[in-house]
Amino acid sequence: VNVNIINDALNEDDESFTLTLSGLTAVGDVTLGAAVATGTIIDDDPLPLLSINNPSQPEGNAGTTPMDFVITLTPVSGRDVSFSRATADGTATVADNDYVPLAPAVVTIPAGQTSATVTVLINGDTNFEGDESFSLNITDVINATPSSLSGTGTIEDDDQQPTTTTITSNLPDPSLVGQPYTVNVSVSAQSLSPLGTVMVSDGTDSCGPISLSPGTVPASSGSCELTSSTAGAKLLTASYTPASSAFAASSGTEDHQVDPASTVISVSGPANSRVNQPISFGFVLDVEAPGGGTPSGTVTLSTAGNSCQITLPTATPACDLQFGTLGPALVSASYAPDDGDHLASTSSGPGNAQTLVFALADMQVTKTAVVGTYLDGDLLVYTVTLRNLGEDTAVDLLLSDAVPAGLVDVLWTCDSSGGVSCPQNNGSGDLDEAIPNFPVGGLLNYSYYGNVAGSPPQIVNSASVTLPADGRVQDPNLANNSATVVSLFDQLLVDGFEAPLVTAPSGSYVLATTGLQSQLDEVGRILFVLDDGNGHAARIYARVHAGQIQYALAQRDGSGRLRLGAWQTISGDPQLSWTASERARGWVVEAVDLR
Repeated sequence: VNVNIINDALNEDDESFTLTLSGLTAVGDVTLGAAVATGTIIDDDPLPLLSINNPSQPEGNAGTTPMDFVITLTPVSGRDVSFSRATADGTATVADNDYVPLAPAVVTIPAGQTSATVTVLINGDTNFEGDESFSLNITDVINATPSSLSGTGTIEDDDQQPTTTTITSNLPDPSLVGQPYTVNVSVSAQSLSPLGTVMVSDGTDSCGPISLSPGTVPASSGSCELTSSTAGAKLLTASYTPASSAFAASSGTEDHQVDPASTVISVSGPANSRVNQPISFGFVLDVEAPGGGTPSGTVTLSTAGNSCQITLPTATPACDLQFGTLGPALVSASYAPDDGDHLASTSSGPGNAQTLVFALADMQVTKTAVVGTYLDGDLLVYTVTLRNLGEDTAVDLLLSDAVPAGLVDVLWTCDSSGGVSCPQNNGSGDLDEAIPNFPVGGLLNYSYYGNVAGSPPQIVNSASVTLPADGRVQDPNLANNSATVVSLFDQLLVDGFEAPLVTAPSGSYVLATTGLQSQLDEVGRILFVLDDGNGHAARIYARVHAGQIQYALAQRDGSGRLRLGAWQTISGDPQLSWTASERARGWVVEAVDLR
């Protein structure tokens, strides 16, 4: 009897079945002996393969979470497969409370099933430890291969990685106020190079944000240029802001010294400055490289006996100075800081400003002749005036009137008013007067007279004022700095006064001068002429000086020439008296008197 056995790949125990004979039908003497026989199927399939997974999962921040190890049987087995399981420390340890350990225990995979699950509880916390692992070891395997194996459970750290921020360099150190210096920073984590930004501050000024660039794991780095605006010992602080919650913020510090920056100052201003007037002078205050910043404090501009100040910072770096002395003046500048961030400085050499202090004075010269024509030996009287029409007092002037050709025996006298003084009260020959000081409104009045020698066709007489050559006095109207009078050879003109003739041994004449003051000025003019047998015996000149009428008597000298006497003030109407003697030519004056 053939029984067909069905083949399969299922590992199972040896199995048996029976073949039973029954219902014998026989011819003859046949009996049924052993009626039941057992057939045994011997299992010839290999043991199934037992394997284990390597699970990994986040740790969690509190409590416990299960981690499942799956033990898989391939292929399915017809027999129970059993093994012993137990946990073993790796980088995750029971001592650190990373997981709940499993003591050795038997686990069975019933026949027909392909897997079993072993659960290990993972303890959560908030301490960054990095990924850690432990093992689930399988031993004493029955009905499967291999006889032992191990699975690795990885606890993924889901806590923030702590970081360390370090300022690795800050050069140059020391730096100057306003000088940029490079700050290099490094941020290190535990297992990864952190991303994010860093700000660097010295307590007042900052640079950043620095975007970190990953470097050698677990570090990242970056740099920025910081410019400190104040001097002193600085504590630099680098503050890291992570790009995600995977990393914790951190900061680091480093000492840095900032020294005050040097400054240089210079002055600028006009080449010429008018005396006693506010004149604006500017300055330039620079911070010497490599320093920088905006200095604060006070700038003082100074000249002899005068100064002005500007408080910094300012949008108008200038102030007004006044000069009370004519001539070259030096303006210097000094900077005094009000903090320790910049160093003081003082201008020198080309940094100072040179200016010429000048007076603005309209000096006017006038020249007037009493008569415009003359005869041989005649007396020519000129009035030369020098005025300061403003606006400032003039100094070191030179008034000149050279004796013209045709005029001899020249004498001159000086009167003054308005605060100016005559350098000399009288003199002879050329008028060449140095005047050290001439205030506004001042007047110098010169009576300049001499006698005509011969019969020159004309006498040209010029007077002029010369200003200091160094520019200390500037005249806005140079056209009136000189005056010229041209007199011609002719007969004497007496401005309409009839000349009485001496015809007796004595006589007198009263000059009715009431109302005359309004007709006169500072120019000497002929008021009266007295003739005798020898011609012109006397003349009376009149002018206004210091608000009063003054008179001067010109009388004939021993050479027969008229000579001008001193100017005098006479109360009331002056009287001219004379005495004469009779000669062949007629009556000749011997003495005259005016009082």
